[in-house]
Amino acid sequence: MGMITGLFTSSDRAEKRYQGFKYGLAQHDIQIKTLLEVPLSKLDSFGESETEAMKAKGAPTVWFCSNDLLALKAINAFQSMGLRVPQDVSIIGFDGMS
Repeated sequence: MGMITGLFTSSDRAEKRYQGFKYGLAQHDIQIKTLLEVPLSKLDSFGESETEAMKAKGAPTVWFCSNDLLALKAINAFQSMGLRVPQDVSIIGFDGMS
């Protein structure tokens, strides 16, 4: 499992969601394999470092995004890589965006 979040230095909510996610996984002996912190300036699209981490060999196939906007951007990024959501990779967002 991986997590995509905003920068912790820019949002205390991002860090709290990370801590809660990490705690929930630890309750089931699961570890976060990859943590990507995305600056707000990259919300229109992920940069090369993010997309490289998302498609690296052994990259997570399940991603938790700390907000729904990041989840939408992740879906777009995976689709541009030729991956199908949810068949090849699973994404969950947090916020309740309609």
